[in-house]
Amino acid sequence: MDFFHREDVGQSLQWMREVAEHVDHGHRAHGSHTSHDRVFEHPCSEDSVIPGHHTGDVLHRLTNVEADFLAAASAKYAVGRVKSMLEPGCGGGRLVAEMARRGFRTAGFDNNQKSIDYLKQTIRREKLPARAYLDDMTAFTVSKPVDVVFNTFNTFRHLTTEAAALSHLQCAAGALRRGGLF
Repeated sequence: MDFFHREDVGQSLQWMREVAEHVDHGHRAHGSHTSHDRVFEHPCSEDSVIPGHHTGDVLHRLTNVEADFLAAASAKYAVGRVKSMLEPGCGGGRLVAEMARRGFRTAGFDNNQKSIDYLKQTIRREKLPARAYLDDMTAFTVSKPVDVVFNTFNTFRHLTTEAAALSHLQCAAGALRRGGLF
């Protein structure tokens, strides 16, 4: 079973380009030099990420593509049935929420309280089988191993040293059950 057909990958890349173009345009228009300036002001508001642009469709499609990939990879490569997932550095938790909507018990953490508060609101509002909490992706443990730990490239890039990346990977390995998937 292939994860995606070639056309799907091309389409998802196009959506990612659209998001990047809108973010770049919005930040130039508002004099911001880093994507962090406005994102952390309102961590999950589409309008704060891409001022003046409606991005709901683009982000929704991108989230679905990423969630489809996570579900397919989990089904294909994890040993045994996948029921639980953890996303370190989850930000506002769009993937935590989407995977919970798809029936997985999910958890996500971030070191930004505003992002975690936003995700907790989503979890409560939608009554999702998920939880959100503050933690550090270079020094975390879990009380019960999970089936899948995932960290997208957008988050992994925040691990700016080899030591931080190694620490994160060791924590992720420690959070997985035997036969789990990262």
